[in-house]
Amino acid sequence: MTAVHLLREAGPEQVCVTLVEQHARAARGLAYRIWDDSMLLNVPAGNMSALAEEPGHFLAYCRDIDPAFNEGSFVPRRLFGDYLEHTLRLTELCSATSFHTRSCRGRGGAANAGIATLRDQFGQWCCARGRSGGTRARTCGGADLALR
Repeated sequence: MTAVHLLREAGPEQVCVTLVEQHARAARGLAYRIWDDSMLLNVPAGNMSALAEEPGHFLAYCRDIDPAFNEGSFVPRRLFGDYLEHTLRLTELCSATSFHTRSCRGRGGAANAGIATLRDQFGQWCCARGRSGGTRARTCGGADLALR
């Protein structure tokens, strides 16, 4: 969700956001790539949101799918993954900030090989490049990287 917050907060001249994702569908994470709808979240829908300033954001998404969902509903993990993916795509469409998603699944081309190597060495990362020059990335593990 770092990419969502960067896209929402940064002006178009401040950053260019590149999300490097090892899977074809971004923003899902391991816990939310599960397609078995019997695998439920362990927190009710009313207590979940990708946006702290909008605590009912996820519940509203659920109710758009089925009005029977309520604050106490335990919904499938897949649905939260759909919500995260939807939130990223909607934010991307509404943002004036430059945003790109790069896949690091394959090692076919030179660019992908470099990203895959970075993925193997440091984990998933989100990169924010300042318009004034250098590029920096922070991994999920907290390592700060200067990129060239």
